Amino acid sequence: MNPFLKIFSHLVIVASLGCLLSCQQDSPTTDLPLFEWISPTQSGIIFKNNLKESPTRNVLNYEYYYNGAGLAIGDVNGDELPDIYMVSNFEPNHLD
Repeated sequence: MNPFLKIFSHLVIVASLGCLLSCQQDSPTTDLPLFEWISPTQSGIIFKNNLKESPTRNVLNYEYYYNGAGLAIGDVNGDELPDIYMVSNFEPNHLD
């Protein structure tokens, strides 16, 4: 065997083992859920992205029809509190 190939193969094996050993997953520190359901009456946010299907507006003509338009969180009015901007596909957008 060529000495260069022998050294190269050993380096590949060592690098692969190093990658495998460094990729171990840490166990989670808690079993609590990351999110909690809050009702619209509790949050004060009432928004629904109504989608009305038609011969031209449907999932066959537009692959991402049911994905929604978007949502952003930021301080829009400068009060240092997060504001939620919800985007609708076909109706007016909503800022809470």
